[in-house]
Amino acid sequence: MTRLSAGLAVAFAAAAIAGCGSGPAKFSGGDTDTDTDTDIDTDSDSDTDTETDTDTGTETDTDTGTDTDTDTDTDTDTDTDTDTDTDTDTDTDTDTDTDTDTDTDTDTDTDTECDVFPGAPDEPLPGDGAVSVDPAETISLGWGDASGATSYFVYFGSACPPPSYPDPAFIEVATSTLAGATLAYDTEYCWQVVASSGPGCDTSGPIWGFHTRAAPSGEDCDDAVDVSAGPFPFQIFGDFASDPAVGGSCDPGPNNAAWFTFTATESGPYEVFAENDTSTDAYSRIAIFEGTGCAPLGEEIDCVAANAKSVLAIPDLVAGTTYTILFYTDGDGYSMVNPEITVQPADPGQVCTGAADVSEAAFPYTASGTFDQDPAAGSTCDATPTNAAWFVYTPAETRWYEISTVNATTTDVWSTQAVFDGASCDPLGPEVDCVTMQNDTAWQQLELDAGTPYLILFHTDGDGFTMVDPQIDVRALGPGEVCTEAADLSDATFPFQLTGTFKHDPAVAPTCDTTPTNAVWFSFVPESSGVHTITATNHTTTSAWSRLAVFQGAACDPLGAQVACVAPGTIGATASVVLSAGTTYTILFYTDGDSYTMVDPEITITPP
Repeated sequence: MTRLSAGLAVAFAAAAIAGCGSGPAKFSGGDTDTDTDTDIDTDSDSDTDTETDTDTGTETDTDTGTDTDTDTDTDTDTDTDTDTDTDTDTDTDTDTDTDTDTDTDTDTDTDTECDVFPGAPDEPLPGDGAVSVDPAETISLGWGDASGATSYFVYFGSACPPPSYPDPAFIEVATSTLAGATLAYDTEYCWQVVASSGPGCDTSGPIWGFHTRAAPSGEDCDDAVDVSAGPFPFQIFGDFASDPAVGGSCDPGPNNAAWFTFTATESGPYEVFAENDTSTDAYSRIAIFEGTGCAPLGEEIDCVAANAKSVLAIPDLVAGTTYTILFYTDGDGYSMVNPEITVQPADPGQVCTGAADVSEAAFPYTASGTFDQDPAAGSTCDATPTNAAWFVYTPAETRWYEISTVNATTTDVWSTQAVFDGASCDPLGPEVDCVTMQNDTAWQQLELDAGTPYLILFHTDGDGFTMVDPQIDVRALGPGEVCTEAADLSDATFPFQLTGTFKHDPAVAPTCDTTPTNAVWFSFVPESSGVHTITATNHTTTSAWSRLAVFQGAACDPLGAQVACVAPGTIGATASVVLSAGTTYTILFYTDGDSYTMVDPEITITPP
């Protein structure tokens, strides 16, 4: 059996002592030893075999004899190395009587030695002992590449000094950078890097440290407070009395300024809402500039002035871009106290570029919130819209549609709805139509083309009103609501009745009343020729004057030749008309003004 000699043990111990010294800490280990012991015993009679091996192993004995043998094998293997050994012993003993015993012991020791240690990490960034490190600009730690290193183990934190390596607090990275560092203001940090070229081959670098700057005050552009991470509303405290030399285009002489920065995480419209906590009155301004430049400021993205202590801007921002936000008053007679700001993606419909797409919506659709934006352009009904809500709708088929919009404000309000061809915002597309109504609702009926997007602008006619939770409903017009959807009476059972309230005011001019309102349309093909009596009734609960006109043919634009037109001062109308069998006739039943209503109209046609 193989045994570790006393001289070799001393040599290993001397080598281990020689490896200790000054300089970077290094860790290593590793041998591979194989021991093989073979014992052959031959016994011709009763005998007792006793074996002792100084190895760590596993033995299997097989005895075959023609007489009585007593074999006792005891293996006690002990290997002691000055490094870490893994031993596997396999002993096979075979005793044969007339007797042959064969013992085979195999010891396998596996140790790993470090041939070359990596260099020590150096050149830290931020530098060792640095002060006023800006957390807003420091998002990673770096160091020089260590020669021979294949990876690094890094400790970083405010608990100093670091724990002794190895420790779970050390994070392994493949390159000489620790990304994703999140720093707090006015905090002392320490860090250490251990270069590694493999298991047990490590070289520790020195312990480095730095201190972050105090939190920004927001009193100057160069000391703007970064609010990108929130939480919102984000408030800074103090009385702000700085009067910058430049401001936004909405007020170029700012007073009592507070400065913020914000980096957008997604592209699109954002709501930027700022509020002054002063106890006195104050007129507010907010200006938003691209970038973080201060002298000069970057390109202005938006500027809004409000005669209140709060102000809202809804600019379009680009993901990954940082913006400087200036919040100020319009005079030193006001004060800026504990300003508060909220920056968040705008709700759908707040601005034209973020119009709520209702093409696939379940109607009625509600855009939640209070809408304060005053767009620069409007419609022929009102060129200066206020408190606007924006929608876009693409019809699936070409036909007439009714677009209804409702303002859920609890105050009085005048409403305007305008529809534009296309989804363009700057400039708006061609105007299809618009309407203004002296209440909280605006609606109109329009013929729209399949596949064409239409931009819908719903707004009030002054900032004295409010726009709250605007609602929209888009529906295809049904039978009888427009000429192209005339209700066919050819196979009808009379009296024939349609249900609903009819509000269409067609651009046609029957001779008995050239401005029809609340129209309902029918189509009829008689089976016989002669005088037919046509009686139509309006089931409105209010008074109404009715008109009834008959035209030859099914054409709508223009209508065919007029056959009859009557204008009684009653809620119903009757006409006796000569009709020809097989010819299509269009029948128009309507009121003589929008102050009346057309409800559940009924018609009866009596043949000759």
